[in-house]
Amino acid sequence: MSERRHLNVLAALSYMSVIFIISSIPSSGIPGGVSPYSGFFHFMEYFILAILLFPIFYNNSNRLFYVLFIATFYGVTDEIHQFFVPGRVFSTVDMFLDLAGATAGVFVCWLNEIIWNT
Repeated sequence: MSERRHLNVLAALSYMSVIFIISSIPSSGIPGGVSPYSGFFHFMEYFILAILLFPIFYNNSNRLFYVLFIATFYGVTDEIHQFFVPGRVFSTVDMFLDLAGATAGVFVCWLNEIIWNT
């Protein structure tokens, strides 16, 4: 594996760790409680995750599937994890927002690839 790919993996894993840490904060520890922008944050965090995952699978013909699968799977496991955090809940709405953000991130990467590689 190239040094660049190692850095991409490190960036994605670091970002996934940040998501896990933020998800571990009990709702009572969140300043101001749950934000009305929670849905936007869910969408954006998985949008960014998909963008970070995309270069890892650069020369793989199934990269769109892999990135979407990994980001969505991580979103599902994050919601399961939140079920065990005091004051947090498992939310299917949040899971779908995670999926939507990951899908948008994959789409932007795919579109960027088409535009710049033609």
